[in-house]
Amino acid sequence: MNPYSIRQINGVPALFKDGVRINPILFWSSDVDRTDFPAFRKIGITLFTCFRSSSYYDHPYWVGENEYDFSYYDEQLTRFMDLVPDGYIIPRIFVAAPYWWLEKHPEELVGYADGVKLERGISATFHESFASERWKREQGEAFRQLMRHFRSAPYGSRIAGIQVAGGPCGEWHYWGGDHDPDCGPAMAKRLGRPVPPPELRDPEYRQCFYSSTIEAIDRFCRIVREESDWLTVVFYGYLIENSGQMNSAHVPAEEFMRLKSVDIAVAPHTYLRREGGRDAYFRAYPASLALHGKLFLDESDDRTTLGKRKYVGYGGGCRIMAETREEAVGMLCREFGNAGTHGVGQWFMDIDGGMFRDPLYMETISKLVRAGEQLIELPNRRVSEIAVIADPGGNCWYTRRQNPAPVWSFRNTIASLMKCGAPFDLFCADDLDAERMKRYKLIIAADCAALSGAARETLRKLRCDGRTFLWHYGAGSVSRSGKNDPAGGMSDLTGIRFTLTPSQRLPRVTEGCWDMDAVQSPGFLPESADIDFGSWRSVYRPLPDFTPAEFRKLCRENRIHVYSETDDVLSVSENLLMLHASSDGMKKITLPKNARVEDLLTGRILGESISECSFPLRKGDTALLKLTSRYEV
Repeated sequence: MNPYSIRQINGVPALFKDGVRINPILFWSSDVDRTDFPAFRKIGITLFTCFRSSSYYDHPYWVGENEYDFSYYDEQLTRFMDLVPDGYIIPRIFVAAPYWWLEKHPEELVGYADGVKLERGISATFHESFASERWKREQGEAFRQLMRHFRSAPYGSRIAGIQVAGGPCGEWHYWGGDHDPDCGPAMAKRLGRPVPPPELRDPEYRQCFYSSTIEAIDRFCRIVREESDWLTVVFYGYLIENSGQMNSAHVPAEEFMRLKSVDIAVAPHTYLRREGGRDAYFRAYPASLALHGKLFLDESDDRTTLGKRKYVGYGGGCRIMAETREEAVGMLCREFGNAGTHGVGQWFMDIDGGMFRDPLYMETISKLVRAGEQLIELPNRRVSEIAVIADPGGNCWYTRRQNPAPVWSFRNTIASLMKCGAPFDLFCADDLDAERMKRYKLIIAADCAALSGAARETLRKLRCDGRTFLWHYGAGSVSRSGKNDPAGGMSDLTGIRFTLTPSQRLPRVTEGCWDMDAVQSPGFLPESADIDFGSWRSVYRPLPDFTPAEFRKLCRENRIHVYSETDDVLSVSENLLMLHASSDGMKKITLPKNARVEDLLTGRILGESISECSFPLRKGDTALLKLTSRYEV
């Protein structure tokens, strides 16, 4: 029997082993490494995960019709039992169709509107369509045989879960997302008509396209459930941070969260703001995942100084490699702080191999493991008074090819909020509940152009109690019923009277590390507005260009407690405060009530019953403060 389970505690999903809550910190490696696995067990980690795309393509387990080769997994997982006799593992298992099968069934391939040449490769274009029923059926049977083999193997008793991996890097992005998938025969069959060209793809097509991925995830996870009692783990539900993600199949995050077959969601944190001094926020919706009972794990894959390459991606910071050991330690602590303040877990990812083989790094992770064990003994509830609302599934309803609004919203709003000194919670619009949302004094509609009728009604109910709403471009402008009245839809949602214009020049925004100067069509007047209706306030800015200082001002106007007045990265919960320095200098923290303040890593007491404390930090350093009342000590 699998000793691991996910249970709700204080309204938050938590990881349990043999009925006892445990610290959800894992270690990942490409394979079962003979050096690192025992080393991480020695510092207190007992749950591991492994394998990557190359593991699958170099060692396929489905090698022909009714032919299987499980020898690679037998070797690796038997080694795990030998290296970590009391440990458990969550292997990442890919369900991509093997090349021999793709060659045999060309009608099941992805089709691309731009006519790109089909090429083999881990993230290339010669792959199965997620709409293919034959692939789900036949690959599903091969996957089932592997699950049965695992269950009967000696190491089967040491498997805690299965990460079901599909698409590029196993992250369930759509194959060839940059080439306008999917117009292949399998997708046309699912749609029931020829797939329209990209510029004419309508809501019906988009829903068909996105739901094919959700259905595939569900199908394979249900096989794990049918064959075992292992936890199911999936990469999915990413924030839309770049326009290419509109073709990546991660749009309907709400639909994914409703799947009963999935226990744990995983995502690497943002690729846009990883350098020392920036926030490295999650690419997920942690508040909504918690409501649906899914544990979230942050894939902590920043490179230490022992990384193999300094890969700087779009906007800077894509798996940034630390310049110094001190910066690497600051990043490790920042990752832990983001996770710990949100009540979620993480795995330290050795993406290049040997990245943590430095006594300083291992000592730091050891301290973080022990710190996590302290936190699970405390309530550590969220204390946010700001809610950010996103409607990823609403993007199905846009008739134009790409919707830039969510890209702007998440790149810039979160970048500024993380430095404004007050915490926030991020929800999907489908999870709005008027009673639950009453605790929030500021509601930011970051990506809410095509809200459902239920979500609109909930937001209207919240227009009271002195609450402030901040709306971005196009909020409420798209009707799911097909009614074409963009200005009227915005006016109804925001309370601000809008008129439609053919186009609108949007100002330049750089805070979220994305430099943009564009004309958007349609446009709306007024270009910005701030109206106090007495019982509520409505603020409209077409772009999320609030600076951290402006957000702090908005917080004070709405009686929201501000913990820090400097532009440093802050995340805080009831019992943990993380401050990641964006500049050198003295840092001052102000608490809403007196607390015992302790440096979580060193045990140094900053004060027994204090509401303020100050300490110096260098840029890139991270302070982790344990906050307890006299009743909790």
